Amino acid sequence: MPKGKHFGRHLPSNWLTAKNMPSPLQLSVLSKALNIPESDLVPESAAVITAPPKEDISLSMSGTDLVHMKFDMDLPPEVAMEILKLVKGLGKAP
Repeated sequence: MPKGKHFGRHLPSNWLTAKNMPSPLQLSVLSKALNIPESDLVPESAAVITAPPKEDISLSMSGTDLVHMKFDMDLPPEVAMEILKLVKGLGKAP
């Protein structure tokens, strides 16, 4: 790797989970380290890989009568607005 560039352990994990793809420099370094052609790592005919939609929802008690709710997910805009109204106290639950 060129001076100042690093090849961290997290990179292969990111590639395998489709968080991102290797840069041309990373691909070159990896192919040399494994002694295989770059085309064997990412063939030209490879389909674009996308990660599945992320859905992370958790609830935990944050007091005797409170619940801490955390979620990270893609939603249609109208659903997101309804949730925001409920959280802000601007609407009523169905």
